[in-house]
Amino acid sequence: MIKAEASRRHAFFYTLITFSMSLVFQLWIIQRGGVKTVGITGLVILMWIPGAASVFYRLLSRLDFEDSGLKRSNLSALRSAFFIPLSLAFITCLLAALFNIREFGLIPASKLTAAAPVIGVSLIAGILGAFGEELGWRGFLLPKLIEGKFSYPILLSGIIWALWHLPLVVFGGYYEIQAPLLIAISYTAAIVSITFVISYLRISSGSLWPAVILHAAHNFFFQLFFPALIFSLPGPNFRCWEIIGGDSGVIPAVLYGTTALTLMKRLNSQRAA
Repeated sequence: MIKAEASRRHAFFYTLITFSMSLVFQLWIIQRGGVKTVGITGLVILMWIPGAASVFYRLLSRLDFEDSGLKRSNLSALRSAFFIPLSLAFITCLLAALFNIREFGLIPASKLTAAAPVIGVSLIAGILGAFGEELGWRGFLLPKLIEGKFSYPILLSGIIWALWHLPLVVFGGYYEIQAPLLIAISYTAAIVSITFVISYLRISSGSLWPAVILHAAHNFFFQLFFPALIFSLPGPNFRCWEIIGGDSGVIPAVLYGTTALTLMKRLNSQRAA
């Protein structure tokens, strides 16, 4: 009981510190004109706030790093972390093509060569940023929510993760569509669905690295690889892309939700056995 109460307290104060630090930076980004004004460097800095806050809090509270998951993962979890977002991003773009939202169109070789350095930098930055976020969300918050015996700790961590993003999603020009309420709803649904998949890999493997790989792979395949390189042409209904498809629209939310149900049933079966 004492450990559960301590974990609840740690989860609360960590969340408070992370949101406070992040909100200051997010408001600064919004005041400057949105995410496009700070570039990929600014986004990586923002993504590292949850991780930096978790390290700061551990040191301040004299907590060890035993539950952070910074240990080797099994190969199966790493494969799943890579191929799940790859498969779901492909299905998302394929369905978007069927709905005339996007059209199949390979990027010309000349443009691909010119874009290669940008793609490489984006991939490296995506991995670094994903590690920063996951060190906080799945390396600190999720274990403390579980230890604190919160009801539905994965769902709660997903809601917290979604709320953390919303200032820039709604006000920071993260998406171009002029429908903040719709994008906030679809984004929250997608993030919560993704949380269940990432958390399954984190819990079942005991390692943080599958969560990092899935997070980075999701951003890369959903935001860059498939929409920019494979399905690069806008369709007649392209205005619906960010709500229906995108990296956090209705289709990704449903696909990740279905995947999560399958994985969580497997986890419950393993626990029962």
